[in-house]
Amino acid sequence: PFIFLEKNRPEVKKDTTAASIQQPLVKSSVDNIKADENGTKKIDFNLTAIVNTSAMIDGQWRRINDKLDGNYTVVEMSKNTVTLKKGDKERILSTNSKTPTIKFKNK
Repeated sequence: PFIFLEKNRPEVKKDTTAASIQQPLVKSSVDNIKADENGTKKIDFNLTAIVNTSAMIDGQWRRINDKLDGNYTVVEMSKNTVTLKKGDKERILSTNSKTPTIKFKNK
C-alpha cells in the first residue's frame, strides 16, 4: 500500500566509519559465554520460540542440522525443547518459563 517515489525518499547519510556502525540488535551467543565455578567456559543459548520445524535461538531462526556458535548442531526438536550436540555432549534448551512467578489469567 505504500509507494515511495524517488523525490519522496528520505535522505540517507552514507557514513561507513567504524564509529558510525552500530552493534546488532540481537546478541550473538558468543556474547553469552560464561565461566562456571571451575573456570570452564560455557555458552549460554537463549531459546525463545519453537514453530513447526524451526526454533528461534539467540534471535535467529534455526532448523535441524543447523550449526550454532561453539560448534553446536541442532539435532532434535520437540514441542517444548531443542537438543544441541557438540561431539559427544548434548544440551537441551527448553521454552518452559524460567520465572514461575508470572501468571496469566483468562477473562
